[in-house]
Amino acid sequence: MLSSLMSFQGYSTNSSISGSSSYSFSASSIIGLPYALLFAVIAVVVGFVLVKYFAKNKKLSVRKGASRSVLTYSLLITILSALYLLMFDKQIQVYGAIHWAGLLFFTMINIILLIMYLFYEKQNNYIISIWSILGIIVIVLDAALALPLSQYSFGVGSSGGLKYLFGFGAAGTSSTFAISLAVTLLLISLIVSFLYSIHNVYNRKK
Repeated sequence: MLSSLMSFQGYSTNSSISGSSSYSFSASSIIGLPYALLFAVIAVVVGFVLVKYFAKNKKLSVRKGASRSVLTYSLLITILSALYLLMFDKQIQVYGAIHWAGLLFFTMINIILLIMYLFYEKQNNYIISIWSILGIIVIVLDAALALPLSQYSFGVGSSGGLKYLFGFGAAGTSSTFAISLAVTLLLISLIVSFLYSIHNVYNRKK
């Protein structure tokens, strides 16, 4: 049954799921697309509602013009990388439902933070720094603990998680170049967001 399911979902069944199955694109790979986009739109709406609420109640001072700082672009890369994984990483959809839901929630918060940052740069640096370091920790733990909380777990102590997330399609890693690139961009953008937001906080204290 597992072999049939993997074949139906676009996986190669020439090797086992324990760490050497390969992934190939198929039409079924985009079933996460409508759900990811729907919640992304919801997050955008929530972000602008919050901006309007804070502006109306004068709890925060809205600045004029959008920010074009490094943090703006790093947040945007984080969001786009996460959305790509949500829409096209079929393995996380099928075998890691908790991971998929967690990544979806994480992406929605990042969308809201980006929108808030465009209007309230000073007040959001603290939140962005904390949220970014949490994201970094989750990715590192996911790799170190070999994809826990998923049916695709390789087992604690195995290098399977690291190979899958950063294998870039190498043989026996169960990864694809595109998925590993998205994970890598996600991690790098989070690191940049963390460092830059901390930099902003430090400079404003001077």
